[in-house]
Amino acid sequence: MAKNRAEVWRKYLLGDYETILQQRKMYHNIIIHHPYEIDSEISRQIKADIPRTTLVHDNVCLSDKRQKIVESLLVQYVQIMPCDGYLQGFNYIMALLYDVYVKQDVEHALADTWWSMVAIVSVMRPMIPDHDPHDFERYTRKWSVYYKNHLRLKNNRLYILLEPHLATILPMITVKWLMIWFTQLFALDEIKIVWDALITCDSKHRTKLMAIIAANITIQQGHAIEKWARECPSEVGGRLYQARATDATVIIEQSRLSMIQYKLPVL
Repeated sequence: MAKNRAEVWRKYLLGDYETILQQRKMYHNIIIHHPYEIDSEISRQIKADIPRTTLVHDNVCLSDKRQKIVESLLVQYVQIMPCDGYLQGFNYIMALLYDVYVKQDVEHALADTWWSMVAIVSVMRPMIPDHDPHDFERYTRKWSVYYKNHLRLKNNRLYILLEPHLATILPMITVKWLMIWFTQLFALDEIKIVWDALITCDSKHRTKLMAIIAANITIQQGHAIEKWARECPSEVGGRLYQARATDATVIIEQSRLSMIQYKLPVL
């Protein structure tokens, strides 16, 4: 997947050749020339977030040039999509998309990144608490069923330890993990593997796959969770919220196998 990753992402996020061509024309002819300014508070938030945008685990901030590019793309997104505005986490999504596209096609990287951001945000709107609180609650309930069932099936002891904390943990995971597609949990090369699976997953089953990935990340933290539950049970939720995952290949393989076992196709 790594060699043709950009092509695969374009296919699933943007569409066929003619659609991509029209999107690129629209981006270069209209979007980058959009005349409206964005709200000063949103502009301040973007400027504050950009310097600390690290594509996680690597702990390396974006170069000055890359920071300006990502900031420009985010401002353009807010100009054209003011109903979404800007949320912390959008910077990670935009930075990751651009990192993939620019390595394969410098000329069209900006347009393809911008339109891919539009596609991803359209998927993640139910995970945004302020967009529609009722939709957020429904979405959290929906994915949490798969998360709890998988956790109970694979590690019932861990599920029992976490059960008293789930009312707090699940909404946090919706925002911190699912809303930004796990970008703050894995190293850069590994998060791309996770995104390969999410992007190519049938849209009808993406929520289930995300829930199972989240459950497998939780299971990976099993020993730490048991320790937290003994030493500081009130902090279990907060500590899991800050957890980091390792070995995305294993996480995805385990999640794919579970999807097959549950008769839920991934591709």
